[in-house]
Amino acid sequence: MWDGLWRRPWIGAFLLASLLAGSYFLRLEADPPVYLSPSGGAFADEGPWLHNARNLLLFGQLESDGWNPWLLSPLTHLAGLGAMWTGGVTLAVARVSALGVFFLALLALAAWPSSRRLGILIALLYGTHYLVGMYGRLVLVDNMVLLLGIGASSLLCVGLRREGLRWPWLLGAGALAGAALVTKILIIFLVPAWYAVIAGDVFGQRRGWRAFLVPVAAFSAGLFIVYGGWQVGIRWPRAEELSVYMNFYSQQQGLDLKSVAKNITMQRFFAYYSWSPVFLLLFLWSFLRRGTRILREGGWRVLVGPGRAEALKDRGWMPESDELLAFLWFLGGLALLSILRYRPLRYYLLLAPPMAWFVAQELTGLWRKAQVGLPGSPGHIRLLFLLPAMTSAALLVDGIFFSFRLSGAEGGMGISLWRHALLFLGSGLVVVAPRRVALFRARSAAAALIGATLVINMGSTLAWTLQPKTSIGDAAKDLRKTLPNDAVVTGQFAIQLTFDSRLRAVPVWAGYYNSESPFQRYGIDYLLLWDYNRKYEIRHFQEHYPAVMERAREIRRYRIKDSNVILYELTTAHHDGP
Repeated sequence: MWDGLWRRPWIGAFLLASLLAGSYFLRLEADPPVYLSPSGGAFADEGPWLHNARNLLLFGQLESDGWNPWLLSPLTHLAGLGAMWTGGVTLAVARVSALGVFFLALLALAAWPSSRRLGILIALLYGTHYLVGMYGRLVLVDNMVLLLGIGASSLLCVGLRREGLRWPWLLGAGALAGAALVTKILIIFLVPAWYAVIAGDVFGQRRGWRAFLVPVAAFSAGLFIVYGGWQVGIRWPRAEELSVYMNFYSQQQGLDLKSVAKNITMQRFFAYYSWSPVFLLLFLWSFLRRGTRILREGGWRVLVGPGRAEALKDRGWMPESDELLAFLWFLGGLALLSILRYRPLRYYLLLAPPMAWFVAQELTGLWRKAQVGLPGSPGHIRLLFLLPAMTSAALLVDGIFFSFRLSGAEGGMGISLWRHALLFLGSGLVVVAPRRVALFRARSAAAALIGATLVINMGSTLAWTLQPKTSIGDAAKDLRKTLPNDAVVTGQFAIQLTFDSRLRAVPVWAGYYNSESPFQRYGIDYLLLWDYNRKYEIRHFQEHYPAVMERAREIRRYRIKDSNVILYELTTAHHDGP
């Protein structure tokens, strides 16, 4: 059966598409899992990114109150606008655009490697990953930047593999890279990786500097035409407005160089990806083994010049462009995330594509072997596997005996004790007894590992599918019944909860884009304030708009993400200051 499926990879693609379509499209109105991430962005940020599209379709006005996310992520805006223009202004319809972005990313991933089978397996592992899928159905800018980053990488690798005309492919790759930078500058860590892969391919083929300049020029032209054109044509003329956004984000985000070691070893990466422990263990094994080979055999010398690559070429080993890119992608992304102060789960999704590549590569290599056992690991690999083992052990002790009080993870990190137990046992096996694993038939082992990965990931997805929560939709329905049609609402959840109605929402934040006299300027009647994160939003309004809060009367409470979203009515004349 497995051989038949492997010889007909389109069957796997069809099963993947059917599986994802059934689980995601049928639950468009459902909330994300409550404990998917401690960040509230997955619950409250979809509406704000679609604010201009909603304004244009409902009220005929693109810009209405100073919050213009189309300037920050134009393609996210256009995708949502297209979906709602076709199907109606609802959050469920807008999520169709997110799933369209998600499926395009799967197609781009399938084209990344030279092997069609490997590409389909990468797409299968990526598309069915619980974290990736749960965020893939949400209208967030992170999904668009993932599509563009994957698309640029795939076009680059396809272009470098061609024997004939290369520059159109590299020009297109550069254009998608520029669009990715326009969408979210966080992906800038991929820029040096893209250029390094071009250098590795040219010098690895013993070509000279002239051969290097053509693909670099084509890729650079595409990148600068798109990114430079956006900067010159749109952002520079509105530099003053955009500087307000950037100042706000720079206050929220920053570098935390003192905590790099903690950022790497503590909860974030291992805790998030422990949702799929088999996937994580396979990635760690493959990445460390293949990455060690790249470094040990001198693959880095390829980037120095064609002469240094001759020895590698003579030994019959050179890193392929997709392998080198996956290696540099993960290293660069992890390095960047390790120095940032604010690092929610959606940022870590940037690491999922290269992780899926390494897992798929390991499984396809395993498939071709006669037997498989866990070989005696080199000392440095065993040492590196101590990291997930120690992290999982610490979280197990913290969860069992201290209810996650020591790490501060609690339930919001999505910590699962059984997943960390499996991760601890698997990592510990590599460290303690790498030679004492019984031999299995390789294809049986590969099939079992693929099956275990899919069962764990899709099991979590199925559990969410069978018991969906619709707290956002329920609150939105009650809000439509409670408020008059001409009401104007503000607050972090204002756009999200008024999205399926003609109620007007005005995002307000002191020190941001429209904080000067917003209640007088926009005629705001109601507040929707979230008491999540130690009542931060409520305290913020009390500090910056005390006179307004004195006149606010609570009339409703909605339970979202195990916290209250409180509806206040302003009972007297609007007044912004004391």
